[in-house]
Parts: sequence; structure tokens; C-alpha cells
Amino acid sequence: WSLSRKRAATPPMTRATKALIATNCTRSLNTSGRPFHAAHHRSWHGTNGRVIGARPTRWCSSGVDGLEVGWDTAIEYNYVHDLSRGAATHDDAIQTVGGVNSLIVGNTLQAYRADTDDLMNAAIQTGHLSEPLTNFLVEYNYMDGGNYTLNAGAQSTNGYKISGYVFVGNQFGRDYRYGAVAELGTGITFDASNVWADTKKPVS
Repeated sequence: WSLSRKRAATPPMTRATKALIATNCTRSLNTSGRPFHAAHHRSWHGTNGRVIGARPTRWCSSGVDGLEVGWDTAIEYNYVHDLSRGAATHDDAIQTVGGVNSLIVGNTLQAYRADTDDLMNAAIQTGHLSEPLTNFLVEYNYMDGGNYTLNAGAQSTNGYKISGYVFVGNQFGRDYRYGAVAELGTGITFDASNVWADTKKPVS
């Protein structure tokens, strides 16, 4: 799907951005290209366990989650799919537990895995916060799958503040267990520009 208006500028990076291109999608990688041990439970970590940049990539995840978003992160124009279910895991295309100044734009976040008919947990999961979540922009993504496709985390703050968590211009598929969106609340913007992919009507 096309971007119909000018996308927001990428937030300033306080660490050098690296691109990682995964072509064969057969293993989990870190930013140096070495495989991660399965115990890390992440497909890609950056400095201090945070992703520091992911640009156009066809991304298959052989870990529990596709990408983890933290501080000063830009996740742009990626295809995250084929999450790998483990024992007693909840698998997300993207997960965050807090951070500042991040952008998730123009991605296809496919939590639902058709070949195993597994909805997984979420396309975007805001987990129990371990720090404040501030100035996150999520726009022009396609999201599908999950118990809830998007969990915005308003009831899972652990006392940390959410502010400037903005969802605009996203499209949602119909593969989910309970609903498209959960845990909207204070500090979170989710407006009528977020629509169903099939009808283009607002998600409510």
C-alpha cells in the first residue's frame, strides 16, 4: 500500500544506525551478522539489547519476537513474518517495554502464521514497561494476527509514564483472536486514520 502523505522525519539517532539485510531468513542474527543463541529470545539486538536500526528487509524471525524497539529506533519498510512458536511463549512481530524517540513506519507486521494457523500474540506488543515510553510514532504499517493485533499497553505501565505514543495511518487485517486493538489510554493517540485494510473504515 502507498504512503499518501509525507511521512514524518526519522527521529534523531543518538547511536550510529546500522542496516541489516536478511536474505535467506534461516537464522537469528545480531548487528554484527553472528547468530544469536536461542536463549536470547530475540531476532536482532542492538547496543544494550536494543535495536538501533532496521531498514528495508524481508525479515523472517526464527526467534520468539521479530524485533525489539527501545531508544532512538527507526524500523522502516520491513516485512516481519513467520514467527517461531516456542513452548509457553507469546510471540510478537515487534515488542517494546519502553524507550524514547522511536519510529515504526511503512512495515508489514504479520504475526499470523498461515502455514501453522497460529495467530501468535501481537503484531505490536507493548509489554510491561521497564522505563517510560515517550515520543513513539507508529504510522503507515500493515498489521495482522495476534490475540490483539496491537496492544498499546495502557494497563501495563508498571508505574512508568506513556506520552506521545501515536498511531496514525495504519491498516489492520482480520486475523486476530479477540480484537484489533487493546489497552488504549492516557498518553496514547489512536485516531480514525487507522483503518481496516479491506473496507478502509476506521478501526474502533
